[in-house]
Amino acid sequence: MGQVADSVSLAIDRLTKLEQSENLKHEWEATFDAILEPVSLITADFTVMRLNRTFAQRSGAEPEKIIGRKCYEALFGRSSPCEGCALAKRNGVVTEGQDFRLKPARTAGGQNVIYDVFSQRIVQQLPFKNENSELFVNMYLDASEQLRYERQILDSAKMAELGTIGSSIAHELNNPLGGMLSFLQLIKMDLKGNEPWFDDIDEMERGARRCRDIVQNLLGFTRKSTTDTIEILDLRDVIEQAVKITELQTRASGISLSQTVPEDPVRIRGHFNALAQTLRGFLQSAQDAIRERQKSGDKTVGEIRVKLSTSEDSNEIEISDNGTGVEGDFTSDAGSEESSGEPVAEDSAHPGLGLSVASEIIRDHGGSLKIRSTKGLGATAIISLPRPVFDP
Repeated sequence: MGQVADSVSLAIDRLTKLEQSENLKHEWEATFDAILEPVSLITADFTVMRLNRTFAQRSGAEPEKIIGRKCYEALFGRSSPCEGCALAKRNGVVTEGQDFRLKPARTAGGQNVIYDVFSQRIVQQLPFKNENSELFVNMYLDASEQLRYERQILDSAKMAELGTIGSSIAHELNNPLGGMLSFLQLIKMDLKGNEPWFDDIDEMERGARRCRDIVQNLLGFTRKSTTDTIEILDLRDVIEQAVKITELQTRASGISLSQTVPEDPVRIRGHFNALAQTLRGFLQSAQDAIRERQKSGDKTVGEIRVKLSTSEDSNEIEISDNGTGVEGDFTSDAGSEESSGEPVAEDSAHPGLGLSVASEIIRDHGGSLKIRSTKGLGATAIISLPRPVFDP
């Protein structure tokens, strides 16, 4: 009887420990799943042993279908370790875990991300069935948002510096131009109009006026706008200012720049300079794409077309070019902070004003941005802005 009692006591003890072990397992899994960033427990050969719910969501598969697969295969659908992975550079040497940044990639679940990976090496007390006692806990922190804000700050700083320099140059040019124009007009007042040099003086005056207009446009473009003040403006004036600044470059490059606008005013509420700088960024992008095509030996005449059209509820600005173009479209709507698609890299497409900053300016005006691009045929940026209702 005593032996039976000992056996029952041992069995109860084992069941209690098993229950405690199951409870600890559930607590561990709940803690793991509570982490909002993807977390995985992998072996030295990248095999996934454990994962949390977020990792499974980013992988687009159920957890039980991920365990046993390679982390790079499950998360990114790759057939080899990710570019930038520190574990892939170990060459079999046992080292402590390293933090590293993966190159931009699309997850198997369809998200475009840039991951900062925080890796910690652990040595397990009870090896798994594969008898590999070296494990790594990897947490993947999405750095895309942080990099976007950093680009916005950098772009804003660049535009502010450009505004300061441009404004200083414009003011320095404006003073002597004013004196030249006044002197030429005084000379014309003393002439009868039949002198042989009258036409030369007249042409000099027209040239001085053109220079004055260029300087005034430059001053208007670089002048800081107050973000807390919204004014009623004419979109035709916004387009004209952006086009005039751009024409200084397109004429020298042999690029045709045309604009089509309605005869009647197209009024909206917004920030004049912010919208002008946004359009200027897209026009600069179009120029760069055309120049890139010309560098490849293509003799096609570069064309940039700006069209303003209206409908019952929106005003639409369309900027198209016949540059190199890229594969893929891009969309950014006013009602969402998210963007879709994979546009060309910001650094190359929008050197003056980053795509993220331009999208934010358009969203701040309640509008939306669509970019349609075809490799080898060019790209079209479509900016839709709502038509305001004015009091009668």
